[in-house]
Amino acid sequence: VEKILHVVTPELWQEIYDSYFNTHLVQLSCHPISNFIVQHLMASTTDKAQVRFVFCYLLFTYFW
Repeated sequence: VEKILHVVTPELWQEIYDSYFNTHLVQLSCHPISNFIVQHLMASTTDKAQVRFVFCYLLFTYFW
């Protein structure tokens, strides 16, 4: 999964995010193993809007 995230187009990245990460992002980021996938998800983005969306979503969830 980590390698796939680094080589896909921004459009496919968004589709993967919408299909698998969108509803489980907080749960995955809190898990001791799957948080590495979330880190790779964020590191693999090439679109600033995608980074901003994921980052803000996680910050909002943790701090508000």
